[in-house]
Amino acid sequence: MRKIACIDMDAFFPSIEQRDNPLFRGLPVIVGADPKKGRGVVASASYEARKFGIHAGMPITKAHRILPDAIYIRPHYSHYLAESKKIMGLLREYSPVVEEASIDEAFIDLTGCEKLFGSAEDVAMRIKVRIKSELGLPCTVGLAPNKFLAKLASKLGKPDGFLVVPQDKVLDFLDPLPVESILGIGEKTAEHLYRLGVRKMKDLRMLPIHLLKHEFGVWGITLYNIARGKDDSPLIQGRKPKQISSEMTLEYDTDDIKIVRSAFHSLAKDVAFRLKEEKMLARVVFAKLRYADFTTKIRSAHFKEPISGMRKIFEIGWKLLETIGWGKIRLVGIGVADLVSPVGLPLPLFPDIYEKESELEKTILELQKKFGRNILTTSDELEFLKNRLSHNISESH
Repeated sequence: MRKIACIDMDAFFPSIEQRDNPLFRGLPVIVGADPKKGRGVVASASYEARKFGIHAGMPITKAHRILPDAIYIRPHYSHYLAESKKIMGLLREYSPVVEEASIDEAFIDLTGCEKLFGSAEDVAMRIKVRIKSELGLPCTVGLAPNKFLAKLASKLGKPDGFLVVPQDKVLDFLDPLPVESILGIGEKTAEHLYRLGVRKMKDLRMLPIHLLKHEFGVWGITLYNIARGKDDSPLIQGRKPKQISSEMTLEYDTDDIKIVRSAFHSLAKDVAFRLKEEKMLARVVFAKLRYADFTTKIRSAHFKEPISGMRKIFEIGWKLLETIGWGKIRLVGIGVADLVSPVGLPLPLFPDIYEKESELEKTILELQKKFGRNILTTSDELEFLKNRLSHNISESH
């Protein structure tokens, strides 16, 4: 039987800020955009702020209306990433099998650790205590026979909790839970289950598999398994990103296509840079617009042959934006998905052109790595900076 622990940091970004600034401890801390500029969203909120309904993704202006006296901090992502690496390094002291699910969450396989470190329960608790004592950060640990249950235990154990689900108590743990509390069961699936008379996980377990397959297709098999606490998915090490994206909340709502295009070009450059760093190609490009009324629209394009390169990504993304339709734009974004390694892929039809483009982008990438991503700036990006500057000057008068 496997022993999988989910280590989930509690309000990771604000917790780091509170640790580093003792005066912030016990106070509502909101990491995100600058509320004075009235743009952007909350990246993360401390539990003191969450008591008032503040949550990640909330418009920063709304958060400021609710909690004007909270401590607002711009994100320090490089610092957060450094702390994350320390946590992952600590986990690998106990097992080589660690899956980094995100910057603030990881799964660790503690199966068979007894001979070296003691029981899985003791090791999981030791990890929690060390993260607190050595790094000064709170976390919640869920320990269970598989990833699904470990993740659910860590979710239900928050904040600063430790919840173990033994194999012989799995159904006791699952049965009373509302179906909507289960990760992967969204609003639409929950409403569908309600119509079938399912409210609790025990109700879901009573449904035969043929009915679930009829109602939900392949997803029905997953529902059948999770209702019984079954999950054979392995821990994935050295995980590559499923997608790479970049978005920008503009400093003011605008219908000026030049400004949107300039910002979009800068974002495409960022996505292409990161795609190259990952040594991956993409089969999907998607573009995103958010209007002044917070309506959001996304369009995507799929390709049989994977692509890379800033120019291609930008041109495809821009065509997608043009199909969405213009208006007063608040946010613009671009991304790539369905990422694949170029190893083993057939050569392109015109290798000479491909090689020239690759060599040029390789040179640009090396310059950006050495001197920063903005060492080379296009006319589109200069236009964006000029518009930003002129807007800021006009506001100051």
